[in-house]
Amino acid sequence: VRGGPEPRPGGERGTICSPSARGSYYRVSMTAPPPTNTEAATKLEELRASKRWVEALGYLREWAMRTEDPELRARLWSAAGLMALARFANQAEAIVCFEEAMRARPGQLEVEERLRCWYEKRRDWAKLLTLARSEEERRELQSRLDAKPWWRRLFGG
Repeated sequence: VRGGPEPRPGGERGTICSPSARGSYYRVSMTAPPPTNTEAATKLEELRASKRWVEALGYLREWAMRTEDPELRARLWSAAGLMALARFANQAEAIVCFEEAMRARPGQLEVEERLRCWYEKRRDWAKLLTLARSEEERRELQSRLDAKPWWRRLFGG
């Protein structure tokens, strides 16, 4: 007898669980006060020790979103980017995390260099131009881009 899928936790028979029912790393409660640094660090270490990497990455991102201190926020986003690279080899996720780290505290040379390298590899010239520090550097980069024939063909320049 075909009765459909079995009931799932948090849902009724035949319904798909909402993303919030999958795990705490999908939820970001902005109404609750942010955890203290020691509480959050302890929870993160527990997740790492049990090798629950997806949840650890989600918790790290949540902690970064909820913290007020821009220095700590930048370090947390950088750590999340490094974890996305090391544990999942997910460059796109790492780029998002490092961009958030740059928003939290601009001028981080190591983060900026990583983003430059990735943007150049991906040929994301608009984002690469935003990272250019000086007008001279922007002009030099623009002249390098304009010299490439595929650039002119693609964008009619």
